[in-house]
Amino acid sequence: EHDDDGRPQRSFLGRDVAFAALPAALLPAAARHAAQAGARRLVVIHALPAWQQLSAFHRGLVGEAELALAALPLQALVVMRPVARGGPAAGGWLQRLVRAYLSVQLLMLPRSLPALTSESVARVAVRQLAEAPDGVTVLGAEAIAALARARAPEPQGDR
Repeated sequence: EHDDDGRPQRSFLGRDVAFAALPAALLPAAARHAAQAGARRLVVIHALPAWQQLSAFHRGLVGEAELALAALPLQALVVMRPVARGGPAAGGWLQRLVRAYLSVQLLMLPRSLPALTSESVARVAVRQLAEAPDGVTVLGAEAIAALARARAPEPQGDR
């Protein structure tokens, strides 16, 4: 996503640049083209709000786009679900009120749902391209954080 000046939007903490988003409607066609070109593995990052992360209904594939991806002839499909931040500040008074309420949720996230940086999500995504088991894997924010911690490089001191 981009702001009004065409620059990539920053994370809700303002620390890092968010990933460029492909609209859900275009995702199946883009993935189909990739599979036809020989891609065997695909990682999709589909952020969900904190309240959906806590629901058992959202631990599998969500929506028509993801179901269409699962039907492609891919060796491995990984869907990663970091916690989504709120949308842009524009909108009517009700939309602004709802966004303000939802942004407070980020302050009250349970420790099991960390707010991840785009860098840590990207590192896990790259590893998943190489290491994910065959089939469909869905990783929620808690699983992404665990994978990021498990493989974080050790700090190197002065020598």
